[in-house]
Amino acid sequence: MVGQGGGFRAGADDYVLKPFRMEEVTLRLSSLIRRAAGHATAELAAGGLVLDTATGLATLEGMPLRLTAFEARLLRYLMLNKGRVVSRTELSEHMYDRDADRDFRSLEVVIGRLRKKIGEARVETRRGEGYRLLPAIRHEVAIHPRAMLAWSTGLTMAALVVAWVALSAVLADFVSRRLDAELTAAARGVMAAARWDATGGVAVVPSPADARFERPLSGWYWQVSDGAAVLALAFVGDRHARRGWRGSDRPDGAALVSHVAGFTAPGDGRRLTVTVTLPAAEAEGALAVIRRPLTLALAVLGAALMAAQVLAVRAGLMDLTYFARAVAAVRDGRAKALPRARAAELEPLSDELNRLITANAAQLERARAHAGDLAHALKTPLAVLANRARTLP
Repeated sequence: MVGQGGGFRAGADDYVLKPFRMEEVTLRLSSLIRRAAGHATAELAAGGLVLDTATGLATLEGMPLRLTAFEARLLRYLMLNKGRVVSRTELSEHMYDRDADRDFRSLEVVIGRLRKKIGEARVETRRGEGYRLLPAIRHEVAIHPRAMLAWSTGLTMAALVVAWVALSAVLADFVSRRLDAELTAAARGVMAAARWDATGGVAVVPSPADARFERPLSGWYWQVSDGAAVLALAFVGDRHARRGWRGSDRPDGAALVSHVAGFTAPGDGRRLTVTVTLPAAEAEGALAVIRRPLTLALAVLGAALMAAQVLAVRAGLMDLTYFARAVAAVRDGRAKALPRARAAELEPLSDELNRLITANAAQLERARAHAGDLAHALKTPLAVLANRARTLP
């Protein structure tokens, strides 16, 4: 009968003598599985996530997690295979008994609950392949096309609004200057035509030829006064026309824009005042007529800029998408090296990865040669051991 020492000398990694307890065998097998997976202790770690397989306790960044037995078992298997894609079939075979019904939907529900507890980004879903526990969560800033488009759209809209406000202010000043020039010209016409008559009144002959002064309640009015009384006026359409008006509103309550100037008329040296008005609504209407095409033009410009930004972002990310597909082809064994990068900025990374692939291939070839030599060297001793084993009683 072979003893414990003989078992180890025969090449066993562990040996249990009869009679044995099943608990001891289970613990020894767990230890062997951990060592085979590269875990020398009972703790499994993936970034800030730690699972003690001996106690079933899990912590995330030092904080304990409350996991069910099924969730802890699932997490343990994923951590033993961290970085590797585990198919749903493989997970179900590990999680369920051989005779139990394997429900993929229930497994997805458990994975969803586990994600909420350890972090959504820690378990990656590969469509059509399975799940992968990431060794660590990267916190680098990633390229998010939607965020880029949102930022660029927001900045574009802000710039267009600022441009609209600035151009509107310039146009408003232009309209104001134009109307003020019209009022000034009308006031000068009244001053040039004003004369003192024999009765002590002021006559304006000829009166301004602008037909707008003749329309009733048009808001285009003029009057001449000496500060105490109105001496001449053109204020058509109201019973108070003879005594003129005061303030900035016309009789119907509409606002007026006025221009006031002082002068003296031939025949008397008294100081006179001429007041010419126009309706404020006309100024606002003139500005609105200009603002409408401006708003339309800026809206079309904004839409064109946003469309151009979308196309630019997509075009910029196409090279990254092509590069990612090339890396995936190498990973899956469909290609031996990366093709030449289409973007000049990616060429250094592509060259460095190809050098790494070449170095790994050379190392793998050396490992294979070493394994072949080792197998050849062990062939004779193993044959001797096998022959001796046959002679054992």
